[in-house]
Amino acid sequence: MSAPVKAAVFAVNLKAHGEAFERKARIVVEGVHFKVFSLIVGAPEHKVDTGRMRAGWAMSVGAAGDYVPPEGTSGAVMPPTDPGQFLIEVTGAPLSASRFVYNNVEYAVFVELGTEKSEGQHVARLAIQRLLAA
Repeated sequence: MSAPVKAAVFAVNLKAHGEAFERKARIVVEGVHFKVFSLIVGAPEHKVDTGRMRAGWAMSVGAAGDYVPPEGTSGAVMPPTDPGQFLIEVTGAPLSASRFVYNNVEYAVFVELGTEKSEGQHVARLAIQRLLAA
């Protein structure tokens, strides 16, 4: 086999290995994104009064969204959207895109981090700690 042919074969193999690595990395990144979301939503630290804050957790790729569940919401998780379209957006995003798990309920930051008068629940931080300990 000549040197140019060897170089071409090497380039093809290198490209195939790079694509395989990217597929595996994407599975890991997307899996972590979904796992963090599920750990937060299912966290035992959620002291639920109405369920609105629990329903306010959402996930996105590229930028945090603007979803806020309406008053009186309880139980539903994630903004109402076409699940198929959501999966396409999340799984089709570039590997380098930022992933977000967020809560825009107006009092979520105070419940999460606490105030002068109350201790925070630290739901998100504890979920990340659980993931890292697994």
